[in-house]
Amino acid sequence: MAFNFNFGASNSPSTPNRKGKASFSQAPSTTPAGPAPSHLTNFSTTPAGPPPASSRLFGSSYNAAANTFGHRATPGRKGKGKPAFAVPESSPPQYEDEDAEGSMMSPDQSGFLQSMLEPSPRGSKRDRNGQVREQADSGMADIARAFARDAGAAQRIAEVDEVVVNTEHTLAGLDGAMRGQRNASPDHTITISNAAADLTRLWSQHSENKTFSGGVGPESDDAATKATYLSTLLLQLHHPHTTRPISTRPNQRTALTRSSLPQQPSSSIPLPRALLDWLNNYHNPIPDDFNEIHSHRPSPSAHPSFWDLVGADLLRGRFMRVIRLLKDAGWQHAATARMDIHDNAKGYEGRQLDNTEEVVARCIRVLETCPALADDWNIAGSSWSLFRQRVRHAIRDLQDYATSGNEVPKQSQSTNMFSASTTTSMAASTARAENRVPQSIYEQLRMMYGLLLGDLLDFAQDWVEASILLTVWWDGEESTTALGASIADLAVSKSAACRKSAREKLREVDVAPLAAYRGRLDEVWRMVSTTVDDPNFKLDTLDAVQVGLACVFEGEVEAVFGILRSWSQTVSTAVVEVAALGGWLPVAEGRPSSRGLLGRGFSSEDLMVLSHGPGANQQAHSAGTEGIDCDEHLTSYADLLVQRDRFTDEKEGWELAISVLGRLDDSEVAQERIRAVLEAIDVHEGEERVEKVLNVCTAQGLEGLGRGIAERYADSLAASAQEGPPAYGIALIYYARAHATAKLMDTLSLLISLSLLHSAAMPPQQSLDAQLASLLSNDRAALVTLARVDTEAAELLGKGLSGYAMLRRFYDVRDQDGKLGPLMRKREAEKALTAVVQSAADCIRGGLYDPEIESVVPVEGLLVLLGEVLPLLGEKKHRVLEMKHMLALMGVCEDFKQVSGRIKDSSEGLLKASMSAYRGSGDRSGSLKKSKSSLSSASGSEEGSWEHLAESSWSMLRSAESAGSGKRGKQIEVKRGWDWRKGLDALGAEIGSGEVLMLLRTALAREVARSWGGGR
Repeated sequence: MAFNFNFGASNSPSTPNRKGKASFSQAPSTTPAGPAPSHLTNFSTTPAGPPPASSRLFGSSYNAAANTFGHRATPGRKGKGKPAFAVPESSPPQYEDEDAEGSMMSPDQSGFLQSMLEPSPRGSKRDRNGQVREQADSGMADIARAFARDAGAAQRIAEVDEVVVNTEHTLAGLDGAMRGQRNASPDHTITISNAAADLTRLWSQHSENKTFSGGVGPESDDAATKATYLSTLLLQLHHPHTTRPISTRPNQRTALTRSSLPQQPSSSIPLPRALLDWLNNYHNPIPDDFNEIHSHRPSPSAHPSFWDLVGADLLRGRFMRVIRLLKDAGWQHAATARMDIHDNAKGYEGRQLDNTEEVVARCIRVLETCPALADDWNIAGSSWSLFRQRVRHAIRDLQDYATSGNEVPKQSQSTNMFSASTTTSMAASTARAENRVPQSIYEQLRMMYGLLLGDLLDFAQDWVEASILLTVWWDGEESTTALGASIADLAVSKSAACRKSAREKLREVDVAPLAAYRGRLDEVWRMVSTTVDDPNFKLDTLDAVQVGLACVFEGEVEAVFGILRSWSQTVSTAVVEVAALGGWLPVAEGRPSSRGLLGRGFSSEDLMVLSHGPGANQQAHSAGTEGIDCDEHLTSYADLLVQRDRFTDEKEGWELAISVLGRLDDSEVAQERIRAVLEAIDVHEGEERVEKVLNVCTAQGLEGLGRGIAERYADSLAASAQEGPPAYGIALIYYARAHATAKLMDTLSLLISLSLLHSAAMPPQQSLDAQLASLLSNDRAALVTLARVDTEAAELLGKGLSGYAMLRRFYDVRDQDGKLGPLMRKREAEKALTAVVQSAADCIRGGLYDPEIESVVPVEGLLVLLGEVLPLLGEKKHRVLEMKHMLALMGVCEDFKQVSGRIKDSSEGLLKASMSAYRGSGDRSGSLKKSKSSLSSASGSEEGSWEHLAESSWSMLRSAESAGSGKRGKQIEVKRGWDWRKGLDALGAEIGSGEVLMLLRTALAREVARSWGGGR
């Protein structure tokens, strides 16, 4: 971290009468205040004499006799130490002339911008000038690939159903939103960040996030938990977000310019805050004991770990907790008093207590100006630069207050170039400060300020915390040299001219902050892993979680995906999709991105040619990676989803699989895979599943496949072998949706024939299924619903259903009792019956059968229909039939007499079957099965076919309670108003077409003659 201190010369003027009560909120003075002894400007800040016992976090102490850049004790690890980073022996880097100012961009700035627009070679990072710099290979990516290769992709879905379903819902919504935003816009970033926040929240709720005690990674060995651990950090690095509501505090300028513009709710946050959120949620090797320490009695400061908690909260950005601890500390009971006064001291008192409260109050006032309290986490921004200036002045103010009234010692004659300015020995100044500020309080406050300025490496618990915290609290300046030395020590080398030049120089963090922070994380991780000699800072290469985490730090996304996929294809596929939409999915060198080219009209064959062109394989091989194929991840995950029958009560595995396959880049492959999934679905599971399948087919543009599935389902209903009437209404609807006209008409012909066979509406009203009852009702609700889905299917069904519906109306009117008078009932029945007869005779006009005419009533039922007319003729008082109807019926008789023998034979077979049913012959135990061939094209013995139909239709006349139960059940009694078969049965002879036609023609002739003679 670069620090901007202005160290004046030894003879620079000082502000007179500067007292220790100087305000922290005042702007920094432009007048040098004289030499300000500090651990930032001198060898040591530790007083002479042995230091006090150290605590876990703030136990690091300075030795006045030792070199500042030597070994320092590692807090919390007794008996162990790790080397700090030596100041480089070479001179500090030279900066450009600060006077070279102008409105035009410098060559470095323009070159930086141009280089940022150019793609970086794989595995490389950029420096602050935008130039690519190669990184040494740590070998973590190779180890990760070996883990992934040995484990292979997960072969089952281990997540709970809610996670799988909601993950797919989030990704489907993200894909739809991105497709809706055609042009690249800031909304893309917001949309992806919101989706990443939803995924993080969902996965975290169903994971065991407890950290392995004193180690790295989750304590649980659950695969989904480990996948969540890595994937959430990966998403934070590329799409920083929060899972909690954002408290927005727009400044006045922002409010004025954006008040009239609708803004999409956003979960996006600066990356430093996102990293702290991840650290606080997923990496807590030491339990959080805030409540225990804050409620400790007699006071929080009496707890031996008080300062440990203060430092830990400060490192992790919990400033409000630090302020609460300091305000409620109760220094009159502080445990540190035993080190500063004597072993039996119960706390500070008198003047020491007053001075302690004063310096702590000043520290609190500084913390209260922290931008983080205003939800400003742009740590590399100007507000944080000003805050760091306040912290530096607070250090000086603390020392001024502690040394007030004491003689300032002579300058230290040091040869260290970083202490060229007039400084004061910290040991001497602290020794003089003992009477004003207790030594322990003084040291702890100085260390707090040092942490705020970035001197935190010695206080990190492990390599994960060190890498992330050094990234979080980065001020945005180039860090190559800073990482080679103690961060606090480096600040000494910066002069005012250097700071001005650095401010004028365009920084990567200002242009591409996410890329800059990812580069910083990679850089500090490599530094920490190679230079810190401490067991807690060494990665366990046998632990896949730690190896994967190191790959995340290094930006080896492909290696991370391999490990994620071996744990959870649900999580890995989701992150791959987000990466593809966010533009950071790695692809092989020389292979074009399918997401871009498929959208420009290239087919999968074109991409294959481009991928295997000259040099493509060589480039991919030289890159050492094959890249990530998003489509391959999606199809593999879809295969796992299909294997599960159901995830929730509302979602089945095939539904989720089709949703996933619908997001493939290659539309041709997507349709092929979706077709294969749909064709394998068992449609016998019920109407709900079939309806879902048809809706999916419609959404995917697979109307032909949907019609085939609808036809298969209707066939299964019509050929049902269960006792009782099948669900003919549902079968008719799905034949219509399949546009299977022939099968639709066959089914309706069957129902009409059954009704004619029994001279009653079949199935009876008591046995109608709900859909058929709705189709026959006055409002025809089922037909209206079908029209909303498929207008053509509704028209087809409505037309075909008209003949059957009219025949049922005839029987319903005939069998009414008391609603209409006898004459009115017959006249209403005659109108419906005549319409049905004329419809059946449409295809035999003139005695010639015309198969091209699509009749809604089968011609095979014409002879029985003519028999149904007989009871309406011969009324003595009033004529039932109108003259035009009688003439039409006479014409039908003549046409039927002249028609071919096949039509006559089929009609006569139905007539004889009906008479047999009336006389009570036939086995009544069979179940109804639909004939496989059309009744109009039957061959062989028609009489035998009708007899079989009569025998197998008796189950329709059983009570609905016994249908499908396997029991005989109670017979449904059909009450007929009249029955045309009664008169014919009285003849006693074998009844055929000749007898029926003779009786009908004779009766019609008499009725016509009576009409012409003036009879009613």
